[in-house]
Amino acid sequence: MLTLRLSDGGMSAAERARRANRAIERALGVSSAKTVRVEQREGRSIVFIAEQPVVELTADDAAVAGEGSLELYSASVAARVSDMLRAEEQRTQWTHTVVSIVSAIIAAVVAIFFIKKIGDWTGRLRNWAERNPQRIPAIRFKTIEVVRSPVLQGALLVSLAVAQWLAYFATGYACLIFVLSRFDATRGYTIGLASWILSPLSILTARVATLLPLTVIVAIGAIGLLILLRFIGLFFASVERGEIRLDHISPTLAAPTSLIVRVGLVVLTLLLIAPALTGNANGTFAMLGQLAVAALLLACAPLLTTVLLGMRVLYTRRLAVGQWVSVGNVTGRILELTLFETRIWVSASVTARVPHLLLLWQPVRTAAGNLHRLVLTLVNNPKLAAAIDATSSIIAGFGPDASVTVESMSSTRATLVVQVTMPESKDKNALLFEVVRILAENGVSLADT
Repeated sequence: MLTLRLSDGGMSAAERARRANRAIERALGVSSAKTVRVEQREGRSIVFIAEQPVVELTADDAAVAGEGSLELYSASVAARVSDMLRAEEQRTQWTHTVVSIVSAIIAAVVAIFFIKKIGDWTGRLRNWAERNPQRIPAIRFKTIEVVRSPVLQGALLVSLAVAQWLAYFATGYACLIFVLSRFDATRGYTIGLASWILSPLSILTARVATLLPLTVIVAIGAIGLLILLRFIGLFFASVERGEIRLDHISPTLAAPTSLIVRVGLVVLTLLLIAPALTGNANGTFAMLGQLAVAALLLACAPLLTTVLLGMRVLYTRRLAVGQWVSVGNVTGRILELTLFETRIWVSASVTARVPHLLLLWQPVRTAAGNLHRLVLTLVNNPKLAAAIDATSSIIAGFGPDASVTVESMSSTRATLVVQVTMPESKDKNALLFEVVRILAENGVSLADT
């Protein structure tokens, strides 16, 4: 690096050069700023790197080196030292850049590998859950099935999907932080990115830790509510099947009553029991319950109106299953009454679902249904069976309970009985003419009396 030709202060020229070069090497190993300067002291020039002295130069050194003065010689030595430091710094920067690029590529490859493995692992677990639903047990409380196996299977599949995307995000985030930290130009972004992600997580963790006892109490209450809702559903299902008899609720009203009781219990829990459990009527869970109920009421205003009208129809028994009605342009026989709608048989292939909300502006006209019975004596021939099938298909359009039966049969005659319930507005003769027409088209005629 530096070459000196004269001894000074009891040191040979070679020793002076070695000491100067060791000082330069020590400066190269320091990452701080390296400012080269020259100080004049008692006829000598001392070259410094920052605060570290490198070499003392005299007028004799300048004369031997062929410089005109000590100042010029010391300035040239300082320039040479600066050039060496600058060259070494550039080499170090290039080496660091190459190593950083290679490290970033390796990190990206590792991140892609982990993302692929995460997808494979979650895919295997998802396939196992889909192919083995019988191995996912239901949650039971004694003999009550609180959570069914299909519900747990769906929760498991959703959890796997969420965990998969969280793992993807964590892997990509770690790779991005590592790559940004490898370059000086982007290292400052790592602090902001880390604080943007980790600070909310730390705040959330602290809040969860503070609310942990309350969360446990609420979770126990939620489990109890779930068990109670399940019990109510099973109880009213038994009422609907006729296994349990209630004086004031018929089996047809069991399903809507079950829904009303369960929804009312959930609303009551959110509004009254939750504040009592948490001990704070203005706490987080109480406010969440009030907001949930308010949002539910606002979003379900049409649905709630329909339910209220359905309760009026069901519990006042203004309409009944089997009754013939006309609602707007829909005319037919009532097949089913629920809290939300009335299912009306219109024809053999048409069933109308009329929401109770429609009753606010559409009049309901009812008609009594009469059972009509036709007894026909027919000529027995090989085409009789096909004619009976065709007749059954046609008369299904006259009523949902239409039936065609053979009452008796001999070698020459057969007695056919046609039964159907129709409103008074429909003519029995129309049914008779239609039956006779279909029989005639299929090669079966009426027998002579």
